[in-house]
Amino acid sequence: MWVERNLTKKWLRQLSAMLIFLLAANMVSIPNLFPTREVHAAGGCPGGVCTELVSWVDTGNHGFSDGQSITSLSDNVGSIGWRARFNRFKYQESAVNFHGALQPSTDYLSRSSSGVDFSNGGEVFSIQSGTSGFPWELGGNYSQYPAIYQGSRIKTYFLTNPAVDIANTSYNLSNFTLMNIWSASDWSLQLNGKTLHNKSANTLDTSKFFYLGAGHYSYFDGKIAEMVLYNRKLRDIERQQVNSYLALKYGLALKAGDGTATDYIASDGATRMWTAADNTGYGNRVAGIGRDDQGALYQKQSKSQADGANVAIALGGSVANANVNNGATISNDLSFFTFSDNGSAAFYNRTGPATYMDRIYKVDKTNWVDQTITLQVDNTAAGISSNFLVISSDESFDGSDSFYPVTNGKVTLNSSNFTDGSYFTFAYVVGLSDLTLSEGKLSPAFGIGRTNYSASVGNSVTSVTVTPTTIDSGATITVNGQSVTSGAASAAIPL
Repeated sequence: MWVERNLTKKWLRQLSAMLIFLLAANMVSIPNLFPTREVHAAGGCPGGVCTELVSWVDTGNHGFSDGQSITSLSDNVGSIGWRARFNRFKYQESAVNFHGALQPSTDYLSRSSSGVDFSNGGEVFSIQSGTSGFPWELGGNYSQYPAIYQGSRIKTYFLTNPAVDIANTSYNLSNFTLMNIWSASDWSLQLNGKTLHNKSANTLDTSKFFYLGAGHYSYFDGKIAEMVLYNRKLRDIERQQVNSYLALKYGLALKAGDGTATDYIASDGATRMWTAADNTGYGNRVAGIGRDDQGALYQKQSKSQADGANVAIALGGSVANANVNNGATISNDLSFFTFSDNGSAAFYNRTGPATYMDRIYKVDKTNWVDQTITLQVDNTAAGISSNFLVISSDESFDGSDSFYPVTNGKVTLNSSNFTDGSYFTFAYVVGLSDLTLSEGKLSPAFGIGRTNYSASVGNSVTSVTVTPTTIDSGATITVNGQSVTSGAASAAIPL
């Protein structure tokens, strides 16, 4: 149990007599003794939506170290902090898309809810993964306990009475998910933007206790990365901005209420981080990097958290263990480099001048200043050392495309090699990395994966030599039936 340090001993004695045990044998509620004031954190607000933001906990911005025990943390809004009841919280530095998260471990954080007025309704956004319990308690008829966030079921009484019990068949709750609930004259719950339940008539219940890591009698078995709370229902565009901020930050596939692809919208309400109409057929595993100062977003590296995701992107020449540890910078505000894929499997089946991965990715660049980036791919072709990133201006990959070697699963290059709307995939090639002639020029110019060439020489030329260089150092070469060492000229070939 905690109190402000400036309370007198008399107040301490009075406070000790007011403790209300609610959750379990030692779970304590804090009476409304401490006033709040609205102070927004430096660096903007979630999605740029600041009005009537009453609580915002971003677990990754406190400077915690991996594995650290957490006894308290500040709220990004106001002066009232959160305190752990049993000091069993642990911090995981890179729990979700290179950002941190708290693991309650049968503990909970609490703070005063004094001064928070839900008479006009409220709306909450949270990022969590879990297998039982509920990630928070932020108002509503707690006599409807327990709240449940588990498997195929979500039960919550957030600012409503009675509790809402929802069947979930769309999402694996043990994976990180964006949960959004609003309660006003109507009530709705969404996961990753998709509506799971909506009721047009709602009985608003403004009872309130504030916990993170538990609901009443419902310790959360999982992880919590971020929570954002407003004491009003947001407008549709505001909700889209907050959802977009959280989705891009945590590598989640944001959907419209009906489950279709939707735009990721920056804090100005106009700039698109990712545009659904420009990426028809490529709405899977959206991920990206970008900067939105008013929207509190500075994503320096990213990997979709959707099942099957296999490509990470990072600023600079390497992928750091956490976003906060990437020292590179993005020049422009409201600047984004995102990509998504066509939903195909990450298997190497498509053949041509190379053997390509079935999965194709499409790039969406907005106000982006080109710089060095690194792509890291999980499953390059097993046993093949000659893997390549292949960039194309269209969806048909061939020998005219640009090939960039992938070494130990990584490739570093300037982002200018990707134009807005370009496509990329991965391939392996068993062939040549270079081919030169002693006389004349190849037509077309040499390209990795290209197999047919012609050459013209002058009438006085009676022979040429060919110098082939292999991609794979273990490969063998023959020219006109004779073995040739990689990088060495062949015997003269008479013309």
